[in-house]
Amino acid sequence: MRSKASPVIFISFLFLIFLLNCPKRIGIKTIKVEAVYIASIFEDIYRNEPILAGLGDFNGIKIGYLNFESAFMPILMERLGFYRLLNELPIDFVISESPIYGMKYFTVAKAMGYGIKNYQGIRFAIVSKDRDSLTISDETKLALIRERSDVLWVIDRKFFSLAPAKIDFLIKGRELSDTSMTPIKLTMNSDLSSKIKEIRDLVSNSLNKTVQVGNIKLSEYVLARLKSNEGASVVLYPPSVFRTITPKDSYAIYEILSCIACEKKFGKAEMGKSEVEQLVKEKAYLIWGNIAKNNIVVYPDDGGRYLYDLIFE
Repeated sequence: MRSKASPVIFISFLFLIFLLNCPKRIGIKTIKVEAVYIASIFEDIYRNEPILAGLGDFNGIKIGYLNFESAFMPILMERLGFYRLLNELPIDFVISESPIYGMKYFTVAKAMGYGIKNYQGIRFAIVSKDRDSLTISDETKLALIRERSDVLWVIDRKFFSLAPAKIDFLIKGRELSDTSMTPIKLTMNSDLSSKIKEIRDLVSNSLNKTVQVGNIKLSEYVLARLKSNEGASVVLYPPSVFRTITPKDSYAIYEILSCIACEKKFGKAEMGKSEVEQLVKEKAYLIWGNIAKNNIVVYPDDGGRYLYDLIFE
């Protein structure tokens, strides 16, 4: 004899399949995704009331970017513990030109990088678009991100110049229907404020240290120290190591980082005269020192040490 309950079970089973195959129509718990745009995170730590110190009670999306004029600054910031501080803060996305590994937040590459976060059932994605026109590969990537997300926020160059703001994304049927932007109103956390001030003072003290060069050019000072510290007879270097330098008797570290490629790596090796001459010819290097029959040579080497460390350690 057929059970009377079987049709009910069958209908319930069909309804369950319907639920599983229609995630965009059922079970939406929110119609608004709130986001805080911090703008420059590095500049934020110098504000009297850093936005970073008020993110603890904010439950929405938190995003900011890192903009450093010097390519060595990200390396120096890592050494000073700046990224560890960010890891203690409730940030979701950090847009950066340099990758940051082992952190809780998503690092989004400035050049067409992206990140996706599930926010109360809404798949929220951001894309950093740092160029005016997109390649076919970029368009393909963008299309794939759209497929994987419900809300896609494309942050372009113009957006980077905007002041910090709170942004509301209004969602209807898992599709973005409208956005609104308002000033940020957050409550500062005293413990976070103290941590931010501590790292700010550490960064400021490190960048404002001065180096006395006397009556010689900064480039000559750097090359002389490099040669002396490494016990070398010859230093080979590309012209791009030194940028426009204003003659002065002393320079702060932040000034040196802006006019010298401290991120360049150098190695050391023994070389004969012909080896040095061949390397200079092939790479168009400049020479500091006199080439002899046998030489201890400091030269650009991706497997070597940073110029900054070779000068100042």
